Amino acid sequence: YHQFSADINDSETIRRLVSEKAIDMIVHTAAKPIVSDCDKDPYAAFEVNTLGTVSVLEAARRANVQKVICIQTDKVYGYQTVMPTPETAVLNPGSPYEASKAMGAQICDLYRNLYGMNIIGVRPVNIFGPAFLEGRGITVYSNAVKMKREFIYIYDVVEMIERLMFNDTKEHTYNFSSGVMKEIGPMAEEITDLCGHSVRPVII
Repeated sequence: YHQFSADINDSETIRRLVSEKAIDMIVHTAAKPIVSDCDKDPYAAFEVNTLGTVSVLEAARRANVQKVICIQTDKVYGYQTVMPTPETAVLNPGSPYEASKAMGAQICDLYRNLYGMNIIGVRPVNIFGPAFLEGRGITVYSNAVKMKREFIYIYDVVEMIERLMFNDTKEHTYNFSSGVMKEIGPMAEEITDLCGHSVRPVII
């Protein structure tokens, strides 16, 4: 196992790394994921989430990478009247974060169709995991306590990504979801209890 660090927008370094290391599969997870950060600095959101995706795909194209899995988000759909939202829904972004990720998804479609690349888009709902166990409580914004969202556990997402990596796929886009809507506040309490964590959620 080797780790290499590079700026996602340093396209020449990314291209050289993929080529020199003879990488045959890429799981692209790099992004600016915090919605409020993207609202404050939309330029950075588009630079990383959109152009960063171009950087990865261009490196993959030049090196003839066999498969690229791009981790997108269900937020590319924006507001939808049909729930759960199918993969065939028209993208309807309504914020810098959503728009930057939606454009990244459209670029994946472009490279797939134009260059015949094997690119799979993965769109998970809100992901949670054990990172909060490091002496901190789960952070919940006060205006979001009663909001209902779908959640999915990080290890379930990883398992599904592994299946897409090592198996042939029939589709190009996959939504990852638990299919259950829960209020964010009670969900944070439930996760804390299930993990036996002693620090309660923090409302900010």
